[in-house]
Amino acid sequence: MEQKVAVVNDNDIDRIIKRDFPKFIPSEIINILSLYISESNKGKNRVYASIIKLSNGDIELLKKYVDVAKNDDRDVLAQAEYPQYSEYLWAFFDSPKGQKKEDILSADWTQYQDWFNKA
Repeated sequence: MEQKVAVVNDNDIDRIIKRDFPKFIPSEIINILSLYISESNKGKNRVYASIIKLSNGDIELLKKYVDVAKNDDRDVLAQAEYPQYSEYLWAFFDSPKGQKKEDILSADWTQYQDWFNKA
């Protein structure tokens, strides 16, 4: 299995903000997220989704992960989209091989899609 990359558009961001931060006005969340700057809208939305996922509805965590992304957006992307794979890399300083790699990537993609698509 090839490592998949999330495709996130503006409508997706609006939807997950309303779902994950129901007590806030969406523009408040966008204002915080907009502190992270990306050269492409596609990349920005992918990072925004990762920040929202990791924040789990907590405004303080949202701010924290925006700061993390400003430093290196790969840190939030890896934790949100591929948590098991990232953990494996950090634990063993090596990439899993063969079926183990396939299983980890598949499980990570499934957990991300489950979060992304939930109502």
